[in-house]
Amino acid sequence: MPARYRVNTRKAVEVILWLAEKQAPIDFHHLLKVVFYADKYQLNAYGRPIVGDTYGAFNHGPVATTVYDILKQDALEVQAFDAYTAGSNDNLPFEVRDRYWVHPKREADKALLSRSDMEALDWAFEEYGSLPFKKLERLTHDEPSWKNAYNSGNFMLYEDLVDDGPSKADRIEDLEETASNMAF
Repeated sequence: MPARYRVNTRKAVEVILWLAEKQAPIDFHHLLKVVFYADKYQLNAYGRPIVGDTYGAFNHGPVATTVYDILKQDALEVQAFDAYTAGSNDNLPFEVRDRYWVHPKREADKALLSRSDMEALDWAFEEYGSLPFKKLERLTHDEPSWKNAYNSGNFMLYEDLVDDGPSKADRIEDLEETASNMAF
C-alpha cells in the first residue's frame, strides 16, 4: 500500500511563511518547487516529509496540493487552518499580490518546524530557489516521481522520491508501514 500521510495544514502555512521570509516576495512556482525538493531531501535524510502533503504531477512540475490550495486561498483549506487556530486568524498570515506573489504578514512560527525541516528547506531554497522558471520545470520533469505520476495520471508516490541505493527497498517498506501513523 502506498505511503499516505495526514497533512498538517498549520505547518504548511508556516512553511509558506518561512519561504516567503527567505525571499519576499516569492512566486507560487518557486515556492512549490522548493517545498517539493525540501520534502524529497527530508524524506531521504530523515525518513519523513515535512508536512505530509499529497503531490500532483502538474504540467509545470510537482505541486504539493494542500500548500497550493492554501496559496490560492481555497475556502476549504482556509477553513481548516482557521479551525485549527480556533478562529483566531480571520485571514491567512500572508497575502498574494498580482495573482502569484506571496508576501508574508508575519514571521514563520519556527517552533512548528523541526531543525531537520529547516535544514531541508534551507538546502532546497539554496539549490532551487533562484533558478529560472524553465530550468526548474525541466529539472522537476526529469524526476522519476513526476514522470511516473504524470504518465499514469495519478498522484505522485513518496516511494518514488526515495533515492536509489542498497537500502532503497527497506526505506520504502518503512515509509509504507509508518506513514499512516505519523503526525507532523
